[in-house]
Amino acid sequence: MTIRPTCKEVEDLARRQREARAAGAPVPSVPEDWDLRCANLSGANLSGADLSGAVLSGANLYGANLTRADLTRADLTRADLSGANLRSATLDGADLRDAWLTGANLTGAKIVEGTVAGAAAERLAAGT
Repeated sequence: MTIRPTCKEVEDLARRQREARAAGAPVPSVPEDWDLRCANLSGANLSGADLSGAVLSGANLYGANLTRADLTRADLTRADLSGANLRSATLDGADLRDAWLTGANLTGAKIVEGTVAGAAAERLAAGT
């Protein structure tokens, strides 16, 4: 069975991940039964979250705080990252095709071998 978590549930997971990391404990991962496609995470505090491999296609991450988040191999196709804070986030291998990045802060973000096709120049340039 697939679960569509609320914004609060995803924020709580990010908080537990930060706390576990600070305590040197095992970091909980995103539950496999969570469906984050088209999730409304607008304005969510996901700083330091481990969302590696998460499928966030079409998700609303407008204004979300993704500072130092791990989005390695995340599917962010058609996601709205407008105004999101991706400062020092890891986006290695992330798929950002057709994502909206207007006003996103990508300062210090690490994007290696990611796909940004379709992320129009004005979308990407606004966040750099």
